[in-house]
Parts: sequence; structure tokens; C-alpha cells
Amino acid sequence: DFNVLFNFVQGQVRHWDHKFEWTREEFVRWCEGVRELYGYSYTLTGVGEYADDTSFGYCSQFAIFTRNEDCPPSKMDTSQQPYEEVYSVEYPVRDPADTPDRRLTHELLYIVTQIGMERWDAEGEEESDVTIAHLQTCPAVQQYEVSDEHIARLVELHCGKDSPADDTVRLSEDRGSVIVRNVPDSPTADKS
Repeated sequence: DFNVLFNFVQGQVRHWDHKFEWTREEFVRWCEGVRELYGYSYTLTGVGEYADDTSFGYCSQFAIFTRNEDCPPSKMDTSQQPYEEVYSVEYPVRDPADTPDRRLTHELLYIVTQIGMERWDAEGEEESDVTIAHLQTCPAVQQYEVSDEHIARLVELHCGKDSPADDTVRLSEDRGSVIVRNVPDSPTADKS
């Protein structure tokens, strides 16, 4: 309902990873189905009201589900999933014993991968050149207060010949950019 305020074309969604976006009515129907099937109660709410006209609802809607005490646990069969994995990214878990350089390397890889996926989705770019100067503007990188050369060294170390990222992320020849391969590793990656 709120998307009309963004002047989107028919079928356009707010972010590349959204598989769908529901109207308030569709969301309520889904919540009712969960309530009936699994024995939950729920409260609808959201984030980002449009102050000029409340008829649009929230910018992002969500529900808070609470399991009813008198309802037995669900006997849902999870042995067969109706989904096929087409792309996977493993996000690092922050270990307090990690070094700042390791944490920064993880932040850099996450940022360039996100930028790459957005460019793949929006423009079909197979590779993206993300300048280190641009990376330095990201708050997650700024907090480390390191030089461009330090970032270049971290990317270079991470993308050595034994690295799993070796074919997806690399340092440019002039050491001023990180090149990221945007094409997901899946047979459905063709944008045509």
C-alpha cells in the first residue's frame, strides 16, 4: 500500500532481495493463517508512518507473534522443503578474539559483495569496481581509521591463491579499487 508513494512502476519492489511485497490485506490474511494453523496470537504494527495521510499504513509492516499456551506444539513436517537454494552467502560470526584486521576484512567483503549484488540485480554488471575511497565512506569501515593502503593490503592478503574468495574478489592493478564478480554461482544466474 505504501509503495505508491515511491512512484514505482508496476511490479517493482523496494530492494533486490525482496521476492514479493504484500499489501496490508495480504499480510493480515497470512497472519491469520499462521494464527489458525500454529496456535499463535499476533499484533500488527510497523515502521515509518506517512505523517500526511495514515491511509497508506506503515512503510514496513511487521507482526509480533505470541504462542498460545493452550495450543500443543505443531507437528509440521520439515523433512521436505519446497525451496531450492540458488545462491548462498556465509556471513562470519564475530568472535571477540578476532583481530581488528580480520573484522575489517569481513566488513569489506560484505560491503563489496552487497554492492556487487545490487549492481548485478539493477544493471546486470558481471563485475563491479568499488573504489577504496568509496569504501572509506562506509561507517563500518570508517570506525577502523585505517589508510587506503592498509585496506588494499587486507584485500590482497584475503584474496591470495589459497583463498576461497580468489575468483570473486580481487584488488585492482592500481591498488585503488576492489573488483567483485557479481554473477551468482548458480545455473539460473543468466540475466537474459
